[in-house]
Amino acid sequence: MNLKDPDYIFAHKIYIAIEEYDKLGADDFMTEYGYGKATTYALNLDGKLYPPKAIYGLAWELQNPGKKFMQTDSGKRRTFGKPQIDRILKICPSIKLVKL
Repeated sequence: MNLKDPDYIFAHKIYIAIEEYDKLGADDFMTEYGYGKATTYALNLDGKLYPPKAIYGLAWELQNPGKKFMQTDSGKRRTFGKPQIDRILKICPSIKLVKL
């Protein structure tokens, strides 16, 4: 394990985002960070479900301080989809994807 590996660092940020979600609860987390409820898929960690876009987005923001995941530097809206979900599943093997 290389502690400087970008995937290792980002995986750590994913777990920090999940801890924040657990600490705040779903409604307060969504209000605090500006994400909506997951409608198609959820991340499953130890039987608890988490909204993939919100978790990925906060992890990304933790890794890129001062920037918002949903907005690119050029002001365009950033997308979230299969590549981001696949990255979570690859670097966080204890997390599974479930269809809602």
